[in-house]
Amino acid sequence: RAPTFRQTASLQVWDYGSNSKIVYTMKRIITILLLLMPLTAVAQQLTTKQLLEKYLNKPGFTSVELTKEIFQTNKVKGIDSMVALSTEDGDIAPLFTADATALLSEYKRIMSMVSDGKNVSIHSKSDSAGKIYHLAMFSHSENSAVLILLSGSDIQIEKAMSLIGNGKK
Repeated sequence: RAPTFRQTASLQVWDYGSNSKIVYTMKRIITILLLLMPLTAVAQQLTTKQLLEKYLNKPGFTSVELTKEIFQTNKVKGIDSMVALSTEDGDIAPLFTADATALLSEYKRIMSMVSDGKNVSIHSKSDSAGKIYHLAMFSHSENSAVLILLSGSDIQIEKAMSLIGNGKK
């Protein structure tokens, strides 16, 4: 059926009919776009590398980076690196908290607590065999935030917590 032109009081419309190939094609395009939208949201997720590039060595932040060699010296196996980022700047802490929370949404939360206005949580990422290759501790309040990220091949939680915590084994 050929399209017809009709005009209402304030709108001019081409009527293609309900069985038209154009309407069918447009419906398919819209459906495909709607199905692809979640993929673009995932592509916009903040990665660990992007988070570190954004905040490491920036004004208002204290940062510590430890490499594999320091862990080998202390005979801690399975950990390749540790990065700690901390801020007590009330102006940038909320943005850092939002970015860290977005990053950690990809991790499995294994512990969380609230104490004296501070939220503390521990998150992990593991492979199909259950070996932890990323471990994160995140503590934040209204005016401060601390994120500690451990990366490795087989992180043992007990040893990692002794590094993050009070150092007792």
